[in-house]
Amino acid sequence: MAKATNKVITPVGTLSFPSLVTKNEKGKFSASIVFAPGTDVSVIEGLIQTAVETLVPADVNPKSLRLPMQRDGAEKSHLGGPYVDGAKFFEAKSNFQPGVVGPDRQPIMNVADELYPGALVRFQIHAFYYSTDGNRGIGIGLDNVQKAGDGARLDGAVAAEDVFGAIDTDDLL
Repeated sequence: MAKATNKVITPVGTLSFPSLVTKNEKGKFSASIVFAPGTDVSVIEGLIQTAVETLVPADVNPKSLRLPMQRDGAEKSHLGGPYVDGAKFFEAKSNFQPGVVGPDRQPIMNVADELYPGALVRFQIHAFYYSTDGNRGIGIGLDNVQKAGDGARLDGAVAAEDVFGAIDTDDLL
């Protein structure tokens, strides 16, 4: 069974690949968060380091672990948006649906519409150690999400009211 570290709250980042209402293809609720270059992510780095120091068995070489936040946004630049050189990102997962609130700390009722790819968010997370199928590392658990604001949509979706003009229904009769 995986042990977990204390929980921390991330800085504001851009939401990407959200599966916050229904589970993803791996049977988990999940979401990625992308931090702009220069964002202070030391609280997350500290969480990961604490997990390595306290959760990894003594017989496991820490240098052999898969760790979050080791990839650069340039690696996913083909996706556009916040995935740029110097951006940091990670995916957080949960077996349970995370709580979701707005900037006012009130629950968001229509999560699928309000938390779209590109929304500005903060996560409450914890780190855990895993060892499955020969892979060992530190994972990030997703506890709660707070929407901080709206951002440019990453999925290209456009609201219907922004696409269509009004129709004079009298002309249809």
